[in-house]
Amino acid sequence: MALNENLGIDTINSIEAIARTGLSFDTVKSNTITARMPLGANANHNGIMYAGSLFSLAECAAGVLFMNRYEPKAIAPICAGVNIRFRRPATSDVTVSINISDEEFDRLEKEALEKGKAVVEFEENLEDENGEIVSIAEVKYVLMKL
Repeated sequence: MALNENLGIDTINSIEAIARTGLSFDTVKSNTITARMPLGANANHNGIMYAGSLFSLAECAAGVLFMNRYEPKAIAPICAGVNIRFRRPATSDVTVSINISDEEFDRLEKEALEKGKAVVEFEENLEDENGEIVSIAEVKYVLMKL
């Protein structure tokens, strides 16, 4: 179960550049998160979603999931990389859902506390309002023992 379901969201919203995007969270559970990036202020000069906003969606959703799960004075989630492939223009709001099993969370926590860090990598599908995949992000996080 999540330690504090608002910790990650409050932390992300305290970053002014991210707060301005309008990034929101539709689902926040102990091992699942669904985040939404609105097209509105994130549209570029062609009327499609700005690439940096898609990147922020992929990175922030993962960070919030880890921040909510682990004791903030014990483990710090640090983004170690995001490789994003743009498949088609995003002409609507875009969402991403991430689900990590309780067993995987427990394994990562144990590894981070025993070895000083744990590395986790996964793929995220960023989808438009029609369920079409507009981008695929390969995300890497390091969970650092504090």
